[in-house]
Amino acid sequence: MNKKKILSVVLTFCMVVSVLLPQTAAKAAETENATVINAADYGADPNATDNAEAIKAAINAAKQVDGPVVISFPKGEYQVYPDKAYEKELYISNTVGANQSYKMKKIGFLLEDMSDVTIEGNGSMFMFHGAMTTFATIDSTNITFQNLEYDFQVPSVIDITVESVDGNSATVYVPECYNYEINGTSITWKSDVSPYTGNTYWTARDALANAANQIYDAETGLTVRSGTRLFNNLNSIEDLGNRRLKFNYRSVDSSIRAGRSYQMRNTTRDHAGMFFWKSENITLKDMDVHFLYGFGIVGQHSTNITLDGVNIETPEGSGRTTAGFADFVQMSGCKGEIRVQNCVFSNPHDDPINIHGTFNQVVERISDTKFKVRYMHGETAGFPNFFVGDQVEFMTKGNMIPVADSVATVVDVQGPTGESGASTSGTGSLTDIIITLDKAMPSEISANNHVVENITYTPSVVIQNNVFKQVPTRGILVTTRKKVEIKDNVFDGMGMASIYISNDAQGWYESGPCKDVTIEGNTFLRPTASAAAIFIEPTNPTVSTEQTVHENIKILNNTFFMQNGQVLNAKSTKDLTFTGNRIYRYEPELSLSLSASSDVLREGKTIQLTPNGTGKVMSANLYSFRGCKNVTLDQNLYDGGLKLNATTIDMDAGEVHVGEEENVVVNGNANVLPAVRNVSYESSDESVLQIAEDGTATGLKQGTATVKAYVQMGEERYESNEITITVTESPKPEDNALLLKAEPGEGFSLDGPFDGQGQSYTGTATKSTVSLKLESEEKGAQIEVLVEGTSVAKGTDSLEAQLPMHGGNNKVHIRVTSPNGKVDKVYVFDIAGSRVSYLSDMSYDDSKSSTDYGAKAVNDRTTDGNKITLRKEDGTNQVFEKGIGGHASCTIVYNIAGLGFTNFSTYVGIDQEITKRDEPSAVFRIYGDGALLAESGTMTADTPMEFLSVSVEGVSELKLVADKLQNNWSDHVDFADAKLSASLPAGETAYTIQYQASIKNGASVSASTGETETANGFIKAADGGNVTLTAAEAEGYEFLGWYDAEGNLCAAERTFTVENVKADAVYTARVRADKTQLQAAVEAAEKKELGGYTEESAAAYRAAVEAAKAVLDHADASVEDVAKALADMQAAESKLAVKPEGPGKADSSALRAAIEAAKKINVKDYTDDSVSKFRTALAAAEKALANPNATQAEIDAARKNLEAAQKALEKKGNVPDRGAVIKTKSGRYQVVNSENRTAKLVGVLKKDASKLNVPATVKLNGVTFTVTGVGKNVMKNNRKLKKVILGKNVTTIEKDAFRGCKNLKMIQLKGKALKTIKSGALKKTYAKMVVSAKKMSKKEKAALFKKLKKAGMSKKGRVK
Repeated sequence: MNKKKILSVVLTFCMVVSVLLPQTAAKAAETENATVINAADYGADPNATDNAEAIKAAINAAKQVDGPVVISFPKGEYQVYPDKAYEKELYISNTVGANQSYKMKKIGFLLEDMSDVTIEGNGSMFMFHGAMTTFATIDSTNITFQNLEYDFQVPSVIDITVESVDGNSATVYVPECYNYEINGTSITWKSDVSPYTGNTYWTARDALANAANQIYDAETGLTVRSGTRLFNNLNSIEDLGNRRLKFNYRSVDSSIRAGRSYQMRNTTRDHAGMFFWKSENITLKDMDVHFLYGFGIVGQHSTNITLDGVNIETPEGSGRTTAGFADFVQMSGCKGEIRVQNCVFSNPHDDPINIHGTFNQVVERISDTKFKVRYMHGETAGFPNFFVGDQVEFMTKGNMIPVADSVATVVDVQGPTGESGASTSGTGSLTDIIITLDKAMPSEISANNHVVENITYTPSVVIQNNVFKQVPTRGILVTTRKKVEIKDNVFDGMGMASIYISNDAQGWYESGPCKDVTIEGNTFLRPTASAAAIFIEPTNPTVSTEQTVHENIKILNNTFFMQNGQVLNAKSTKDLTFTGNRIYRYEPELSLSLSASSDVLREGKTIQLTPNGTGKVMSANLYSFRGCKNVTLDQNLYDGGLKLNATTIDMDAGEVHVGEEENVVVNGNANVLPAVRNVSYESSDESVLQIAEDGTATGLKQGTATVKAYVQMGEERYESNEITITVTESPKPEDNALLLKAEPGEGFSLDGPFDGQGQSYTGTATKSTVSLKLESEEKGAQIEVLVEGTSVAKGTDSLEAQLPMHGGNNKVHIRVTSPNGKVDKVYVFDIAGSRVSYLSDMSYDDSKSSTDYGAKAVNDRTTDGNKITLRKEDGTNQVFEKGIGGHASCTIVYNIAGLGFTNFSTYVGIDQEITKRDEPSAVFRIYGDGALLAESGTMTADTPMEFLSVSVEGVSELKLVADKLQNNWSDHVDFADAKLSASLPAGETAYTIQYQASIKNGASVSASTGETETANGFIKAADGGNVTLTAAEAEGYEFLGWYDAEGNLCAAERTFTVENVKADAVYTARVRADKTQLQAAVEAAEKKELGGYTEESAAAYRAAVEAAKAVLDHADASVEDVAKALADMQAAESKLAVKPEGPGKADSSALRAAIEAAKKINVKDYTDDSVSKFRTALAAAEKALANPNATQAEIDAARKNLEAAQKALEKKGNVPDRGAVIKTKSGRYQVVNSENRTAKLVGVLKKDASKLNVPATVKLNGVTFTVTGVGKNVMKNNRKLKKVILGKNVTTIEKDAFRGCKNLKMIQLKGKALKTIKSGALKKTYAKMVVSAKKMSKKEKAALFKKLKKAGMSKKGRVK
């Protein structure tokens, strides 16, 4: 290329860049005066068969330029074949080692001995062919590759997907890119063909290297390592056309299922995907990599490498699933900073990111300053690992601890060059290196016992804002002694540890003790149960108890969604901190219900809300530590169903410091947390009902409120049923007929707490006479206790009643009468009478009883002396105070002859004190006089306890047996709550009839059985007998009839007979006070014109009228209530004062009072909008009050406006905290920033809506928040959704928000704030979707279109 042509390109760029070249080319160069080389001028052509030579020509032209240079490719698809591409002998870490068969590498782009170069793709696609490295730099500085995507025409990993399985046949889809031939039951896979030779670059057969294969399951979204059985047991393979093959089997393997993609590959890593060697400041930016051939993006002895916006995943619609042959990013022996951010890593065939150094093993101590060291892994050799001036440090191979005083500087190196064979190596070997150091090394360093690391080439690391998904291995491996930050990443479904910190001198020899690691703000979704989410595991076979390999590792504020695996497993680490993390279950299967001790309470009183529920529980210990020092667990949030256990090995358990509220048990047997915990409560009206964190609900004022419980897990919210609670007015002291306490005595228990709010209670009595202490709320109240209609005790304020009990149900009524005698309240207690004896309080027959290991059965304890603890159905544990513990096999015999018991019951199971959960197994049996009465199923450590109950009537010998099954290891067996029972002596069958007047003193009532007459409101009726009820209304009342408890009319006559009594019952004689006069007075008052009276006197009159209306509406208002209401109306009417006449004489007293009341209001408690209106009305009222000439009409109008504005004040409620999720009429919103008042939409009320309107603002707890985002998965897979309107303040659409909305045709932007659209947000949406962004400029629309495409929008979509 001549210099005139280069100069022409430069001038053209400077004059009219915006016309001839994309604008992004100008941005590519850091320096304003960069020279731009148009690759098209050197033969680069999307229509060309091969662009390899054109690429070399453009790079050669760039070498002629002094200063920064941009090699720009006009947008298009460029073919690149290996035949005429660069070729160079190279030796690359973790690939083929010293194997000479693969020493020559084909390279598409090779920048060697260059600086300040940008490869600008302008959105182009580079399609590579055959086997080759795509981009490489050697001895180069300041190199950027940006704005491009690339793929391989025929990837070397074969992905085929089973579409259906029918009988012994499977239909398989083969993506368009693959070439194949069927030969009987075998398939030959072929690469594409060289345009120069006509030959293929590679061929393979069937499942290739089967052991290295993987399976991606579209249903679960997970990829696992697994051999491919597609080619096993075949009869034939048919080609059905349309890229479908039919596999016919003699018997189809169960692993072959529809929706599974089988990823098949060989194992030879003959190339690196990209390679950066001895280079500095390398940047990959905004790249879409659809297939990484060979061994990933390798940095080797380079400084400062950045990946920003590099998405490694297969192209949508290709039918392929694999994006890489092995690792994605492998940084070996680099320094400076390795930065990986804003990237997506999907479906690799090994680890997405691995950053490490390389240990060389000492094989010969030549002198005190000279050592021969060796590459030990077969895939790493041939390149220099040390340079003159580098520092090194030796470590003991067995315990991985540095040798004291072993840091030295390299002064001479002999060994391989990295780009030539063994003949040019200073040692004559590609695996051996001789290093000479600047000082003598300690004498203990010897061959085969020590390794050496280059500590100069060890980088700092930043890995942030990336997504790792469909990964069958680890997410991140990192071993470096410099600072490491792993922040704000998402790990979804890792097949091994999500983050792995090793340091290995036994296997791969990947070096690096970690000294400063921060893992913060990451989200771990469904990490595998087979490995810890965070795994710190140096490979030292000997663990030092004095020193640790790693230190200063901080794990902060991450969120884990677990699948019954460990959160953290750490070995040989000092100063390890795990704080502020949130640990939830993945798919917890929560079902939440809510009950209340009463649905009615009074102002100032409380009731208890009780949440109940079921959910997934986990048996895995959350933490494991080995050889660690100073471990801190504190301020972490734990979901229900988790087991808060930490185990330690090779260390003092006291090295684990557990926070006060952490509740983690170290080396113990922690109970699994309840399946439902961290329950919060929500009241629909907190001014009526307020709920504390413990579920205590307090009535604040009269009204109703609906309440529900919920559990918030990240962005997911699980809600209970709703309960309506009514808050009633507290009675006046003289009208108070409520109990304060009801305390049962010995042999008597209630089934729940007595709160005085309810009316019905249940309990159990085990004695023929039991006591009950009662106390009224108000002094002077009368208390009467009746047992089956018979009064047994009376008292004032308090009493202790003796209650006679019999077998079966005992009906007890407690009537409390208010101090003024006007109000009665009746409490009903149903008490079951029986007697109970616990076996642990009795002696067993020692001569007939036995247990394994020579131990005896233990009363009220386990065989190890702990409290009896059994596993419940929901996976949590229940502790029992009573029972018998033993060790299977065991037999325990009791003599119960003549004791009169009729029933025996117990809970049986394996006690949860055992630590080896896979060992115990037993079966439980109960015998009576030698006959088998009951038998459990097989019980293991994870089997829920089983309840056994048998009749022992007439039995003399009761025998309890627990038999071992496979062995008796850890067979700690329990008979929990083991007890004998019998009913108390039966009483006669009788029932209690309660009778009353609807208005106390409104009628006298009495009852008769023919033998007994009562007038106290209760009568005992024989089974099948009759009871006659009689009512006589008092003066001023009308008798309406006898009604039952359900409100049904039983008789209109005053005398009513209840025939054939078979149950307890309540009957009410309804009466009604005469309200004729009061009704007439109210009707007259409503017609009365009050404009001529002073406001103060008119207000008093109105209040009296309203009170009278309330009496009219009250069905049970007494004659006294009616008379008082009428008298109060008449008194108020007599006090009506006529307004003074004339200007300046208007009555302003009511206005002045209203202003004074208004000024006492704290407006900070109310919303800005309502406060503004209130202040306007207040100012107008003050102006009217100050006007001496204001008319009465003006004064009255000002007062009414002020009172209306005051009534309309809207409470703010509590400003919700960051992360709070609040339900509104338009959806569920999560607070992003409570100070700045920003929120995002995280849920919709109607998942299948056809239209979604995201507002600009929303009120949360009465506070206005700006809506800035649409959360993850909000409308995912809604196939009915057609249109989305985004408010003007929306800046962000999060991951997968609209994924799978196949009919989403329009997104309308109300503003221009949208800046961030995260991965997958628009995947699998309507292909020709239109985004309306009318307020954006053309430049802004172009930038938006690029972001939309990266988020998954089809290339056919558009922005208008």
